[in-house]
Amino acid sequence: MEEWEVPVRCFKCGESYGTPAKHFAIGNVLWCPHCYKSVVVKDDLNFRVRTTLREFYERWNKNLTEFRSKREKELREFHEKRERELKDFESYQQRELEKVKAQLQTISESYDAPGRPGKHRSLFSWG
Repeated sequence: MEEWEVPVRCFKCGESYGTPAKHFAIGNVLWCPHCYKSVVVKDDLNFRVRTTLREFYERWNKNLTEFRSKREKELREFHEKRERELKDFESYQQRELEKVKAQLQTISESYDAPGRPGKHRSLFSWG
């Protein structure tokens, strides 16, 4: 924050120039690069610049922290949702596999293969 440039308008020539915020200390002399007129930083100017920068910096940090925490929460929720979807898909696949196994079991049990032993019939039955 100390390196941020603060715009200053020269009261003599009306031109603007930037000065690092760290130069806004009480008693510092700022020189206009256009007309070389000086401005002395007084208590009220120092207070206003410092207060404005501090309030902006605090808002900036607060907003950045809120943004990051919101993004982290969204990312966590996204991963949790994807994990649930994957588990649901895997359980669906497992159920489908069990159905196919049951169908294959039914097919193999009902197949009348040649040479398969038949039911025992009585000796004198017709059929």
